[in-house]
Amino acid sequence: MRHRLSFVFALVATLVAAPVTAQLTVEVHGSFGITNVHITGFSGSDVLDSDKATSGAHAQLFFGNAVERAPILGVELGYQYLFFYEFAQGANAIEQGVDAVRAMVVGRVPLGGGEIWAEGAAGAYRVEGSTSAAVGAGVAMTIRVAPTVQIPLRLRTDVVLDSNATIVPVMASMGLSVAIGG
Repeated sequence: MRHRLSFVFALVATLVAAPVTAQLTVEVHGSFGITNVHITGFSGSDVLDSDKATSGAHAQLFFGNAVERAPILGVELGYQYLFFYEFAQGANAIEQGVDAVRAMVVGRVPLGGGEIWAEGAAGAYRVEGSTSAAVGAGVAMTIRVAPTVQIPLRLRTDVVLDSNATIVPVMASMGLSVAIGG
């Protein structure tokens, strides 16, 4: 056990103290927000109750070093709980939570050479067994905590072109970003 802890400590210390010439940046985020969607149009039935709160988690892999403040391109995989609704089926009330997995290509461009980024994304959401095209746009601010470690804070809106209704989650997220490689 002591050797495992030493290895983990050495690995973390190496990643944090690594030179700023990384070729990859890995980020993980947790998010929350609100989803704009016409639930009756989505469900195809009268809705008894609903909640449009959204939450999720995702990981991004950027092919470049986000610490160096240059435009970078990457990929994103994530899970998003989008909304909840309740509808009547006969004498019963049926609850339905709607969630999605997503895969996106993501690009970031620094604004003014500082700690603020513009972000754009394009890809797909998989919602209730159907794959829908999606685009996203947002802004992020990063707080550097070590030469290769940052805390990204982000606001982003995605537009999911689902066949039943357009789904627009508006999300705030916070994460951890580590630049690796050399």
